[in-house]
Parts: sequence; C-alpha cells; structure tokens
Amino acid sequence: MTIPLPQLKQVKNAVIGNPSKKAEVARDEGFVRTLVQCLNPPHAPPEIRIEAAHVLASLAYGTDDSLVSLLRASTHQALIFALAHIQPTDPPALAVALARALRAVMCAGADILGPPLWGLRVHYGRGKGRRMSDDEERVVREEVGYALDELFRIDILDTLLPHLNTPKTQLRTHILNLFASCTRSTNQRAVLATWTPPSERAKEVRARRGWEVAPLGPGWVVRELISIVRHGGGGGGKGGRGVNEGVLESALSLLAALCRDSPGIVGALVKPDREGYVPLDSVLGYAKGRRVGVQIGACLCLTYAIRASLTTPPTTAPIQALEDTCVRTVINVVGGLIKDDRVDVGLRMRACYVLNYLATDHPMICRAVMEQGCVESLALLVKSITPDEVVEGGEAGEEGMSIWEDESLGVVELREASLTTLATLSLFDNKPRAFLTSTTPSPSPSPPSSTPDKPPHLPTLPSNTINILPILSVSLTHPHAGVRAAACQCVRALSRAVEPLRTSVIDSGLGIRVWEVVLDEWERGACGGSGSRGGEGGKGRGGGDRRVVSAGLTVVCNIVNEFSPLRDTMIEQGFVPRLMQIFHRASESAIRVSCLWAIKNLVRMLDVEKRREVMGCAGWGVVSSLLTDSDTAIQEQAFNILHNLASDDDGVDLVFEEVGTDVVLDRITAVLGGSDDDVILQATSLLANLANGTEQRKHSILTHPRLLSALRSSIAESKPEARKRAVACVVELAEKSNREDKRRMLDAGLGGTLRHLCEWSWRIGSVSGHAHGVHGHHSAMEDDRDVVGPARRALEWLEHGDSYSF
Repeated sequence: MTIPLPQLKQVKNAVIGNPSKKAEVARDEGFVRTLVQCLNPPHAPPEIRIEAAHVLASLAYGTDDSLVSLLRASTHQALIFALAHIQPTDPPALAVALARALRAVMCAGADILGPPLWGLRVHYGRGKGRRMSDDEERVVREEVGYALDELFRIDILDTLLPHLNTPKTQLRTHILNLFASCTRSTNQRAVLATWTPPSERAKEVRARRGWEVAPLGPGWVVRELISIVRHGGGGGGKGGRGVNEGVLESALSLLAALCRDSPGIVGALVKPDREGYVPLDSVLGYAKGRRVGVQIGACLCLTYAIRASLTTPPTTAPIQALEDTCVRTVINVVGGLIKDDRVDVGLRMRACYVLNYLATDHPMICRAVMEQGCVESLALLVKSITPDEVVEGGEAGEEGMSIWEDESLGVVELREASLTTLATLSLFDNKPRAFLTSTTPSPSPSPPSSTPDKPPHLPTLPSNTINILPILSVSLTHPHAGVRAAACQCVRALSRAVEPLRTSVIDSGLGIRVWEVVLDEWERGACGGSGSRGGEGGKGRGGGDRRVVSAGLTVVCNIVNEFSPLRDTMIEQGFVPRLMQIFHRASESAIRVSCLWAIKNLVRMLDVEKRREVMGCAGWGVVSSLLTDSDTAIQEQAFNILHNLASDDDGVDLVFEEVGTDVVLDRITAVLGGSDDDVILQATSLLANLANGTEQRKHSILTHPRLLSALRSSIAESKPEARKRAVACVVELAEKSNREDKRRMLDAGLGGTLRHLCEWSWRIGSVSGHAHGVHGHHSAMEDDRDVVGPARRALEWLEHGDSYSF
C-alpha cells in the first residue's frame, strides 16, 4: 500500500517548520506505518519513495512523541533496508533522501539518549507543553537505545560504511554525519574503529593462522577518514582530488568522535606514514583555514585529540610534542570565531562548545583561555543577545514569554553555549569569577566598533562593566531548559568562591532565586514532582525539567556552605523538608546525590542544636539506611554527612546516640572491607572523627568486632588518600589508649602493617627518586610521603607509648 504522490507533497509542505502539525501526523500510527511502507514497495516509482523519506526526515525533527512513533514503525530498519537494495538504475536523489532521513531519525535519537553534543535537546513542549512521565521517558530511551544498538551491528555497518568511499558527494556526507552524530560511547567508537569491509575481513581470516593475533593499527574507517582529510574531501571513489567542504567538515567531525577518549586513534594521527605524511598536520592546517565549518570540525578533532593525549603515558612523545601547538591553535581559532559577529550563530554556538570541551576540568587550559581574552568575549556575546529586563515574579509567565517570543532557535542555542562555556572557565579560578561579577569600569574601555561589517548592536570590545549577574537572573526565566540549566551552572561556578558568594551572588538575589527555580521545576513535574502546575506548562513554559533541577541543586550545595549568609535563612524557611521531598521522589542518582551533598554542606560547622534540628527533618533513619545503599555515590554522601556531623565531641556523641554505636561501627567495618575507594575514604574520615571522642567512645571503637582488622586492610590495600585517613585513625586511637587497647591494635596486625608501609616507602624512594615523567607522574614514595610520617608516629605510640610521659 502506498500514498499518492500529491498527498505526500501536501503532507511534506504542511509539516515542514510546523511542530504541532508534526505531532498531529506522528500520532496517526496507521499513517506513519503506511508512510514507512512507501520506502520499499514493489514496483513503486522512485518519486514516492523520495517524498516519503523527506516526510519522515521532517517528522524526526519534531517532538519526542513523534520520534517514538517513527521508531515503533521500524522506520530506521526500513531506511537501512532500502539503502541496502539501491539499484544502479535508481536516481541518485533516492539514496540521498534515504540517507538524509536515516541521519535525521538516528541523530534525534542519539540526542535523547545522550550525552549531548551541542547543548540540551530543545523541548518547547510536547503537545501544548505536556511533559512525559518518567515511565514514558524510560520507554523512549529504551526504544532509542535499541535503535542505536542496531545501527552499530556489524551487518548494518556492512551496508552503510562502504558509502564512505562513494563518489556520490551528498550520500557520502549524510553517512559521515550520521556516524559523527551517533558515535558517543566507548563501545560505539570501538566497533566503528575496528570495522573492516567483508571482503577484507574474509582475507584476514584465511591468511591468519589460528594462533596469530590481528595486527594493530588504524582500522578501515580511520584510514578512509585520513584519506579524506589528506585529499580535502575529494578522496572518495576514483579521482576527485578537489576540496569538498561538506565532505571534509563531516569527515573531521567523525574523526573527532573517534578520537574522543581514544589515545590509540590519536597516535595514528600523529604518526608519519611511509611518505612522511602526518595527518594531524592537515587537521592543524584546516583549523587555520578560511572555511568556518571546516575550521570548527578541525578544532573539535584537535580538542578531542588533546584531551585523549592528556591520559596517555609519557612514552608517546609525539603526542605530547604537539599538545601546546594544538591548544594554542584551538583557543585562537575558536576565540576569534566567538567574537566575530559576521559568523553564523549556529557555527558560533559550536565554537563555544569546542572551547568548553577543551577546557572542561582542566585548570591550566582554563587559565590559558582566560589569558587570551575568551572569557571577556563570551561575556560580551551573551550580554549582546540577552534582554536586560528581569522578569518580575520569578516565573516565565505571559510577561516573561514576551521577552523571548520572537527569538530564533539559533540565538537560544548560542546563549546556552556561551553560558555553559563561561561556567566551565570559571569553575577553578577566582579571576574569571571576579571579572564576571565586576560592577566597576573596565581598565581601558574602548568604543564599540563602527565599521559596516560590525553592527553597533553587537559590541566586540569591552563595555563599561562586565557583570553578567542580571543576565543570569533573566536567563533563569527562559522557556528553554538548556538556557536555564546553563544559567544555573554559571551561578554554581561563581558561588564556589567565598567573596562572590558572600557579596555579588547573595546581594543580587541569585542564591535564593536558583532555589526557587528548583522548586518551580519540581512543582511543574520534574523528577516525578507534584506537577501541580504541569499540564499546560505553568503559565507559558512546559513541564519542569530534571536537568534544570540537577544543575540548580549544585548551586544550592554552595549557598548552604558554612561561609554563606543564607544558611540560617534557608533552614528557617523549611529548606530541609523540601529538599528531602525531592530526594525521595527523584529517580536519578545525580539529583539524589546533590540533595545529600547539600545536607552535608549544611551541617558542616553548624551549631550542635541546629545540626540536631536539620537531621530531625532529614531523618536519622534515612541517613543510616543509606550507609548500605546499592548506589555507592549515595553511600559516599551518607558517610560524609555523618563525618561533618561528628566534627566535635558533641557531634560525635550525637552520631553515636542517634544512629547507634553498633550500627555506625558495623557500617564502617563493612565498607573498610569493600572495594570502592571513594566510600572507603569517607568511612575512614568518619572513623577518624569518631576516634576524637571521649574515652568511652574510643573504647567502643577498639573493642568492636573485626573493626581493627578492617582498618588494617584499609591501610594495606586502599589508595593513598584513604590510607592517609586510616593511618590518622590509628594515630588518634593509639595516642591516648591504655596498654590493653594498644595490645588489641597490635594483635589485629596494625603494627606489622604500619612497619611494612614505612619500610616499603623507604625502599621505593631510594630507587625511584628520579623517576618523574614529563607530565608530573609521581613515584609511590611521593604518593605516600604524607602517610609515612603519621605511620611512624602511630607505630611509635603502639610499640613504645607506655614509656612516654604526658
């Protein structure tokens, strides 16, 4: 059964650029199935198949409901089957339309499953703002996961990947983009990087004896991508050496996806071939070229190559030799694109994310980016595209929506990218934090450029102030969850330092404002919340978004720290019961961990009676039960809460009384014999604090069954930081214990373990004193140097403590 061509064209024209019409068409499951059948009907004219593919591609860019409807109709399977059975007599446009539709369906699915490549997926509403329930969203993710697993099956790759070498430029570009967007996990990268064509696979099996191992080296896909890079996108098929910008950009993007967390593939890029050609030299050249799309693809490839090389052992000198050059190139190129308002907003958005990926969790790179003026460029960019008005009432109601209603999707994504990158660059250093919260004039302000190609509404030079706090406040009202989440991330980065938190963030009201946003998202249905204002979207926005809740809670963790003026206010306003409501209802581990993290920060250095009040609201039984939670991240935070509660003698008594002596010591004993180093670290930290209690409490620890043996195992087998805390426990227990208690500790084997630790560290230090890598790799002696001193002190107390006079 097929649909007449005029009807297909009519549907196509109706759904293009019309989300509500897409949702309406996708809800008609019978029509969608008929549409899919049009891809492979017997004796159907190619025109019908082409139009059907165009309609399916357009529906894939709609809502999540639309995508699920397509996946349930096996759209991706039908498209792959059609591509596998393209005939030489079929028009070239048919294969291109099929590949384009497959790319649209699978890339939309990959954006849902994550991790995101270019910001959070935009959800302006799923049919009048309806938010999917947790069960519905789980079904969506399962459907998408199955489809992506199918895409990376060997038999499917055998159908699609040979098109990387086709002379048909458009088809080739779509297949490259398909895998560049969908290759996001380690397993997917491994499957793609090791794939070989069936003909070569058969030759390898016949030529290799059973005991031989396949030779190491770049696989067929990587070799083909290197060929495209070398020939400027014209390396496919026979002949064709000219530069093809579309093919080259797509190839660089796929090469970037394969380089991510893959030092072996990066090694293939820096290693010269027999002719002396180094692929990474070409990538560097494209990054410095004039084609913006190609520049961004090349910079993304360099970025992932740099980040992969940072985890590479120091023996791979060629990779390390290129690091500085690549870092400087990426910063200069993307920094220039970010502040050039002539560049398309979509490309500037990608430039922001390239800078973000380069600097994430790397303080030295963040500092280099700051020195090149990129923080100032990003701040000016986000100020230039964001309204100055702050929405009254703290909610994006009808008044708030009027600010954003004429805004293009490109500007929305650019704002999200700018804020996300600013948050990354401000995470570790006070300089960008102070710069972004400054209310004083810039040192040497220059007038905005007035050249014809730089309109005055988008400044390219410093303004009188660089204060983005009002921008963050208004961005928290944006209808797009990605912008709200990015604004929360910025506030989190700025509030990590004492001075901005106690002044700018608090004075601007952003601290309380973010907590209100978290509650607002919760009440509109995020994370299984009440949804009392869900339904039609709560005055203009869709249902609450768990990603905003997660980002907002990281801010909340900062604003309840011991140096925050808001701490007492938050407690008085019922902060803890509301937070625990989110904790109990949320299903995502990250949100539950953030809730516990906030409790941990809240009770630190708090008056003992307020500690008792907070824990009365949080629930002693809840925290006690979490000490054995199946999620080790939850366990870690539960131990950390008790550690902060037991910061003094009163706190130690509080923990023992409320949790129970046997319960807390049993939990610690069980964890010290486990394998998770992060949980062991927090358990030993708690034990060290408990060992500072009264003689009665200390005696309870020393006489608890198997605890001393577990402590000895922790010293012998844990990582240096946990070992350091465990040794500190022994020092506390040994210093003021009587002869009988010291004998218990020696009988548990602590003396021998401490002696072995001291002797082993001395031997390692004597032979490894000069074994330092160029990247700061430390010997075992350096890792344990903070442990050896306390270990010797503990050993002295255990073996000779009775002869000391106090």
